Amino acid sequence: MTISLFYRAMNLFFSRRVCWVSFWTPPVLIILIFFNPFSEFVSRLITGNILFVFQLCMILSIIVIERSQLVGRGWWIVFIGISITVFVTSLRVVVGISSPDLLSGAFNASLIQTITYVSSLANLILVSNGFLLMAVERSAHRLRIVAMKDKLTDCWNRLRVEEVARHEMAVLERSGRPVSMILADLDHFKSLNDLHGHWVGDEVIIGFAEIARRSVRSVDLLGRWGGEEFIVLLPGATVAEAVPVAERLRIQLETHVFPGGQRATVSLGVAECRPGDSWETWIRNADTALYSAKAAGRNRTCTYGWEAKAVVPPI
Repeated sequence: MTISLFYRAMNLFFSRRVCWVSFWTPPVLIILIFFNPFSEFVSRLITGNILFVFQLCMILSIIVIERSQLVGRGWWIVFIGISITVFVTSLRVVVGISSPDLLSGAFNASLIQTITYVSSLANLILVSNGFLLMAVERSAHRLRIVAMKDKLTDCWNRLRVEEVARHEMAVLERSGRPVSMILADLDHFKSLNDLHGHWVGDEVIIGFAEIARRSVRSVDLLGRWGGEEFIVLLPGATVAEAVPVAERLRIQLETHVFPGGQRATVSLGVAECRPGDSWETWIRNADTALYSAKAAGRNRTCTYGWEAKAVVPPI
């Protein structure tokens, strides 16, 4: 019954539906087997161990299936602890079939019994501590994610953007894989706030974030840089590949009508990170391109090229 409860705990931990047939069947069968007066003790022990292994394998399958939800090393400790018990219990089954006398007494001093008791103790220590570590690591990971999200738009905040940007810059230095940045600034946003109120401005910011999520690629990272400014990191993209993404975002916003008939436009600056660039240099280049877009009349995309800024006229 203890293993069934642990099986239920693992399902609840991963927010999975508990299969009550799998929960109740093994312990009920074990009770019926061990209280069956018409079968030998070793046969009952072997059958019970087989059911025990089956339950443990169900728990292992949950860990493997839900591996993507886990971070850290806690799940490895649980996996190793259960795997040791599966191996030792399977060994008991094999020994029981080949040499029944070794299992004829539960408390007989023998090598297989010693291995069983030692592995049971190791399993208890590993699984209990590993499960606790899994819970702590997942909680810490979720808190870290919350700390890196913008509350209003649910986009990543500056901390996460810079973290990913520096990682992509390191990848560029190691392998030469390009990475570009789009810096976006909503046009005349202060006037919008002054004329219609901050709640309308918040609606526009939220709406722009939703449009941006639909416009960028699945591999891109969207973040709120601050106020009405947003940033998109495009791993593996050159300037030429990033411009169509920026233009798609610009056009999607320009044609969008917000509640109350409100419209908005955005200016965008695109810059590719060059080998040897610092983070400060890269974002300054994107900001230079953004300034060029605003100076050229807003509602357009400008790029920071290797030699000069190039203005992409509105489509």
